[in-house]
Amino acid sequence: FISLTIVLALLTGIMLIIAGLLRLGVLADFLSRPVLDGFVVGVAITVLVGQLDKLLGFEPEGADFILEGLAFIANLGQIHWATFFVGLICLAALFLMHRYTPKIPAALTVMILAIVVSYLVDLESYGVHIVGDIPAGLPPFGVPEGITPGDVLALIPCASAIALVSFAESIAVARS
Repeated sequence: FISLTIVLALLTGIMLIIAGLLRLGVLADFLSRPVLDGFVVGVAITVLVGQLDKLLGFEPEGADFILEGLAFIANLGQIHWATFFVGLICLAALFLMHRYTPKIPAALTVMILAIVVSYLVDLESYGVHIVGDIPAGLPPFGVPEGITPGDVLALIPCASAIALVSFAESIAVARS
């Protein structure tokens, strides 16, 4: 997984560099503001549905975006309440800090507080999933192991989509 992620990031970066060298930024003139807004909102909804399993504490079966979203609605009885309340409190803290203390890095502060509370209250004993041990350092520099040319070819559509999303989001932010 880590090797594939590294290759995906490299492919995406290469595509963005090539697009920059070919001066494909002029294509942004053909993207209207409503199209960019719709695109960014679509990405936000996709990310939201993709993160619901972490907030609600269960992962329903869903083959694609729409089925997964409907599966969450159909299975709301499976909510893990401790996980849901921890997530809700963290989200509220993020929004409140962003609103009332914009100079303090809200995400970093909430993360540190969540780690401290998790340790002191032992949230894992209540069934709240925690990250656990994180390996120290960076992966070794070099060609990722176990990657075949077929893997690289299979990642090209994903890398293209990520490059497109990155480009469109950058244009939307720049125009606003």
